[in-house]
Amino acid sequence: MIRRSERTNLVQARKFSEALDRAMLGYTNKQLTTAQMIVQLLELAKWVREAKRHGEELGLSGEETVFYDV
Repeated sequence: MIRRSERTNLVQARKFSEALDRAMLGYTNKQLTTAQMIVQLLELAKWVREAKRHGEELGLSGEETVFYDV
């Protein structure tokens, strides 16, 4: 999902990627347990879905959503 949004919405893709990187770093440094990492990934997936729905709810096209996010 992040890769797909990266092709069209660089701002959102960068935010998602940074959030994923932070979670992975926390897990790698043993600051997060496996269960906490799973929760982080689920929250990130929810965030990605909500970001996609946000533009649709506003009735914006993909290009308009990108402009709105910038």
